[in-house]
Amino acid sequence: MAGHSKGGNKAQYVTVLSDKVDRCISMDGQGFSQEFIDKYYAEIQKKGHCIKNYYLEGDFVSILMFSVPGSDQICIDGDDSVIGAENHAASSFYQFWQDEEGRWHIRCDADGNTALIPGTREDSMVYLHEFTTFIINVMPEDERERAGDYIGHILALVFVPDAHFDVDGKRYTPDDLVEYLLSDPDMLAKVLAYFIKYVETYNLSEDEIRSLAELLIIKRIIAVMKRSS
Repeated sequence: MAGHSKGGNKAQYVTVLSDKVDRCISMDGQGFSQEFIDKYYAEIQKKGHCIKNYYLEGDFVSILMFSVPGSDQICIDGDDSVIGAENHAASSFYQFWQDEEGRWHIRCDADGNTALIPGTREDSMVYLHEFTTFIINVMPEDERERAGDYIGHILALVFVPDAHFDVDGKRYTPDDLVEYLLSDPDMLAKVLAYFIKYVETYNLSEDEIRSLAELLIIKRIIAVMKRSS
């Protein structure tokens, strides 16, 4: 069983719940809620080790929610040229090089096999992962899924130039970021409130606060709220 992004999440889900799957390769797959992990504790104990989730250093999807206990989480140093949306592209797991005639090749190991180069998750993504899991832990249960979807959609609109998704019959693209932020003003206010609570709880440094605020476009959100008030 294999998949990328949401497909990676689904591949992990099927692996946990199906006796017909004994190996899962997930690429940039997001995790699961604590409720899912608690509900399927026995199944996860049996099948968690079957899952390998590969994620890029700067990926902004695999940081969401909780990893399946017992699974392998493997960070990959992808193509050095990738930025923005390409940090969540399956092709970016491979490093490329150009020969003297201008032809592109995938970097391979000494045996000629396509190579995945181990990496280390970027600090900014570590902060964002910790913040999203903090929200999931402290937010009331009936709001967690809504908050996860809201933050995930914001990140997609910020990082992916051709992102698009439908909510309540409305299609949103990166050009509609402000409109999407204002589509749920209650959740927008809560995300900001939890951001402040997170900073206070963990006594973040100025660099940590700045990095996380830039990822969550906090300045832009505050400006939007001021205009709408």
